[in-house]
Amino acid sequence: MREDFNLARANVVFGLVADPGAHTPLRMDRRTDWDDADLLAALNRYQAELIEQAYSPSTIDSYVYYGRLFLRWRTGDYVPCDMPLPAERPVPAGTRDLAGLGREFGRYETFLRSTCLQPGAISTYLRDAGRFVRWLGGSQVRRAGARHPPAHSAARRTTVIPAPPAVSLTSELARIRENHRKAMLRTVARAALPGSVGRVFMPGTKSALVDLLPNLPVDRLREFSEQTHYREWFEAALEPVSNTILGLNPPGPRSGIHPGYKWGHGTKVLSLFVRDLVLFSRYFTDDEARRLERWLYCPVDGIVIDRLRRVGFDPGVTLIREIEEASFWRIQDSLSEAATTTGVPPVWFDDLWSETRD
Repeated sequence: MREDFNLARANVVFGLVADPGAHTPLRMDRRTDWDDADLLAALNRYQAELIEQAYSPSTIDSYVYYGRLFLRWRTGDYVPCDMPLPAERPVPAGTRDLAGLGREFGRYETFLRSTCLQPGAISTYLRDAGRFVRWLGGSQVRRAGARHPPAHSAARRTTVIPAPPAVSLTSELARIRENHRKAMLRTVARAALPGSVGRVFMPGTKSALVDLLPNLPVDRLREFSEQTHYREWFEAALEPVSNTILGLNPPGPRSGIHPGYKWGHGTKVLSLFVRDLVLFSRYFTDDEARRLERWLYCPVDGIVIDRLRRVGFDPGVTLIREIEEASFWRIQDSLSEAATTTGVPPVWFDDLWSETRD
């Protein structure tokens, strides 16, 4: 029954059957079947169209990232939750039409729901990967409110010589604002990963994380109204962070971050970045920062573990590399409960590190 439900929903998502409430303009210049190489090339064209339509960089990164995960899953090159890669690809090699991709998307959903991913993270995986496959079927990537060309314009063959682009004060300030946004995110990423955080990793890890963190879809945090929304976002954002760490720090005698590379070190990196962005920069408005501050997770390290034990709470671990999923959420849930009682955000517990430096 689960497979039938997925396929039926995928058929609607990808336009293989009519969706009564949907009206999506179609392009007529795309192919109708794809092999693995075609799909990767199409993903690059999809990214270019998103850029052309002036989507925000974080939105583009999210749409393309989850589209790429779907393509990697098809070839057996991606599984979440530290699962071993399959011996064989989950779908056969060869050319697929849109209906075939729809069936594979249904299998992809079934697979994701069998993993450790939370429902909110799975929704993000499916929503953003589905956007790419809908685009393959002809759905345009124009943002809401953008003007669409008239249907008959494609038939016109009049050659138009474009005028030189005019640079207005407004467009120049918009360009400066975007550059400022990117610079702020990168500055926060660098500041959130000092030597004390990065020294446990193999060379190159810190620079890779500094490149990755500014591309996380942080603008979505503005939309959240509940703690559960933030938790779902956090778990989804943790995947690329932990994958980057694992890729450069595989298990071995020289690595001292396993098994807690994800729920120990990965959550610390992500928590530090989001904390500094929300509390110590002007990226979000004051109202947004006050709302988000209540939900931020405390970056857990040896100092926090030691202080928890001193105040009578047994975190169940002694080192950050011992933290796994259950212990991470046990610590965060206990901090949240205590913070609610005292009226302070859980992330404030991390401020206690400064006392060790007095």
